[in-house]
Amino acid sequence: MKKNSIIRNAGKAIALAAAALFIAQPLSAADKEGAVNMADANAIKKAAIQGKAEVKIAELGAAKAEHAEVKALATKLVAHHTAMNTEIAALAAAKGVDLTAANDPDAEKTVMSLEKESGKDFDKAFLNAVQETHEECIDAFEEQSKDAKDGEWKAWVDKSLPMVRAHHEAAEALEEKL
Repeated sequence: MKKNSIIRNAGKAIALAAAALFIAQPLSAADKEGAVNMADANAIKKAAIQGKAEVKIAELGAAKAEHAEVKALATKLVAHHTAMNTEIAALAAAKGVDLTAANDPDAEKTVMSLEKESGKDFDKAFLNAVQETHEECIDAFEEQSKDAKDGEWKAWVDKSLPMVRAHHEAAEALEEKL
């Protein structure tokens, strides 16, 4: 009898320890209410990283552009992408997506390259960079518009895509004008 009692108590102790370990585990994004699947989470992270890069590039444009219309476009990009970044950060938080990822190394190279330019050369290089980064963003958003599983993420992409396209078109038109 004593042996059975020891076995039973040991079994209970193991079960309690397992339950405590389970409870102590942090929830993964998939376990949290409202969480998104891994593909959507990765797309949200990528969009957030791209958004931060857009703001850095646009801030540089607002500071260094020579042509008034280039400066105005850069200022508009700062405002729009800052607002988009705020929205995506809120969406990510609600979906349990961690946005503490590193910056985009390509964007850092672009910023460093733009910092070396001045005058009309800067304006042209800036507009080219805006077009390239927005093309990448458009491609990613078009893919997400088709493939996203999370309805709120897809809605945000579909709402943001026309603005990103408009930015690209504005940069193209302005480049042709210069």
